[in-house]
Amino acid sequence: MKISKRIVEGVTVIKPEEKKIDAGVALEFKAALIDEARRSGNRLLINLSDVEFIDSSGLGALVSVIKGLGNEGRVVLCEARESVLSILELTRLDKVLELHHSEKEALDSIGAGRKDV
Repeated sequence: MKISKRIVEGVTVIKPEEKKIDAGVALEFKAALIDEARRSGNRLLINLSDVEFIDSSGLGALVSVIKGLGNEGRVVLCEARESVLSILELTRLDKVLELHHSEKEALDSIGAGRKDV
């Protein structure tokens, strides 16, 4: 699974460069997120702008990482396409996951640039 990463004002921004996050890549996706969360001080912003489809395995990977961080970390999602938002709404994960329209909005929410988060 191709994933790009960069640091923006102290926050690790992960961008899956796949059209689908499904059973074929979910374990690799989860491992990459866990690895980055540990390296980044437990603050991740996941930009889903390239993802057109996510199945239950992909959703499970996201939820697993968020649960694994507990109160010690934060995962924020942004720029999800309508097709992905529909799946999140159908599964009611839109009520659990923190979603933002833009990367800037997500960075502001997660406290980019702040040292005390």
